[in-house]
Amino acid sequence: MKKIAILLFTCLSLSLYGQTDADVISLDSAKTLFYAFERDENGGPSFPQIVSILENITRHEPHNTEAKYFLGYAYSRMNAYDGKGIPDMDLDLVVKSSAEFEKVIALTPKYTGERIILDPHSKIASEWGAMALCYMAHGKRDSALWAFNEGKTRGGFSPFFLNINRNILDACSENAILIVSGDNISFPLWYLQNVENYRTDVTLVERNLLHSNWYPTYLQSAGQLSFGAPEEALDTLD
Repeated sequence: MKKIAILLFTCLSLSLYGQTDADVISLDSAKTLFYAFERDENGGPSFPQIVSILENITRHEPHNTEAKYFLGYAYSRMNAYDGKGIPDMDLDLVVKSSAEFEKVIALTPKYTGERIILDPHSKIASEWGAMALCYMAHGKRDSALWAFNEGKTRGGFSPFFLNINRNILDACSENAILIVSGDNISFPLWYLQNVENYRTDVTLVERNLLHSNWYPTYLQSAGQLSFGAPEEALDTLD
């Protein structure tokens, strides 16, 4: 009941004041809205509205790393809420999301604020890795390589995670099919295979993307995997 009351109060504030003000909407209230949207609760504002709130907070508090962290995630969610939205990603939103995490790192190299899932470095890798996958889905390999390298330049794909994933690939037999799950594993693996040409004999399958209406088709059309099903049936894989 308390969270619902906060949500209703925040929405009422938005309707009364029209333009969000950091004195009216606190970071805690913005976080409440963010998590309410994540849980699909009705009655809350959309992610563009949450972005507007967080942008206003960061303007008033330019050194608030937690606000910048949540703003970066809000840009990301607005761009592609999950793997189903990867083929339609917008580069401008990737740049905006990445920029907020880069500011967090510049202000606090070891971020200690509240995390949604990933740390700032890993989220940069996730954003640019997803953009690279978007390009790959559209057959734009050169653009995909650019996106991977851009993510590395901006602070993602750290040597630590790349080394972990090299060990994972090294543990695979020749021409293996490796089923993976999670951004910290999948995107560094794709980086290694596409940028460094490391263990390209291994076929990567991201389990979480198999429920999307584009990824199985992409895997089969790219000759990476055959599901033994006609293309028109791939969108309904369970």
